[in-house]
Formats: sequence, structure tokens, C-alpha cells
Amino acid sequence: MICKGCGRAESCGYCYPYVELPGDFSADAWVTSDHHWGHKNIARLQHRPETNFQLMLRRWESMVSPEDIVLHLGDLVVYAGPDCLLEGGWLETLPGRKFLLRGNHDRQSDAWYRAAGFEVLGRKPILWTDPETGLVVCFSHEPAHQDGRWTVNVHGHVHSNKPASYVDRALRANVSVEVRDYAPVRLRDVLAIGPDVRYDNQEF
Repeated sequence: MICKGCGRAESCGYCYPYVELPGDFSADAWVTSDHHWGHKNIARLQHRPETNFQLMLRRWESMVSPEDIVLHLGDLVVYAGPDCLLEGGWLETLPGRKFLLRGNHDRQSDAWYRAAGFEVLGRKPILWTDPETGLVVCFSHEPAHQDGRWTVNVHGHVHSNKPASYVDRALRANVSVEVRDYAPVRLRDVLAIGPDVRYDNQEF
């Protein structure tokens, strides 16, 4: 088998995978990241409200319709034990057609996430071209290094912290919940080009 990206072996490890996003995926999809549901210390570590788990649940339920696509960019659940506030099966009832790009804390099996209503897309970044604007979007958990193949990187992982290790000054948009009012955001709004856009590379 040959890698579609470079012509080497399919498992070359150098190219972003050509993961199939839903055929009707568009800029109207919701994107979000880093809920860390079940992480008991996240409120202290990221200065979240003490009721942040309930707040994120309410905002997801009030904004997302059952037919909407939601692309979660990782770290959905940190602890999945019996005391992680996931009792009652409410995770699977979150509205939307839900897709998960694994983050560094997403350690459950694919079957576990499917039972919770999420289709797993893997761990590596995903490239997608917006047919309306021609923007090539790199979806990733961690901020991705610019390799010349994408226009903007939509990512999570950094929460409300400012990354200090990237010097390529690429366009990046952080959708971690701490900087998005603890709610999903429309991809169209993230990608909007205009005088009010503030990409995350400004202080790099």
C-alpha cells in the first residue's frame, strides 16, 4: 500500500492521514476541545468555575441540535472511573453527530467512545479544505507545526495558556473550552477573516 500524501509506504508516519470526515462536513460544524470531564483538579489548574462540568454540559445541550456535526479535538474525558461524574450515561445523550480526534488524555478504547456516542478519528492531525473559501484547515489536538500544506490550524491542548515553543508565526485558532466560554463554537466563526479576528500566534 502507498501513502496518499508522499508515495512512500502507507504507514510512513510523516504525512497527515487522509481521514474521511462526514460527506456533509462544512464550516457550519461545531468545534471544541479539552473538556477534561472527570478531571477533579482541572478547575484549580485552569481557574475554571467550580461548576464547570455542569456549565459545559448545559451550554452544549442548549447550542447543539441532534443533526449538527460536532468535531471534538481531544481530551474529552480524563478519568472514566466510577467516581468521574460520568454516571448515568449522560455523555452519550449529548446532542449532535459527534466525532473525536484523540488528545493525549483520551485513553479509552474506540468501543468505549462509540458507546458514548463519539466516532473516533484517530490521533494524528486531519486536513480539510473549506469548499467555500479554499482555506486548508489542519485540525489537531496539540498546535501543529506549519509544513506548508495548511492555511490555519484549529487546535486545543493549550487551554488558556500561551504556547511559547512555536516560532513559525502560522495562523492558529485555539478552541479549548477555557477560551471559548466553555461552549462549542461554529467552525465558520473560527475561520472568519476580518478585522476582529485574533489568531493565537500574535504573541509568539
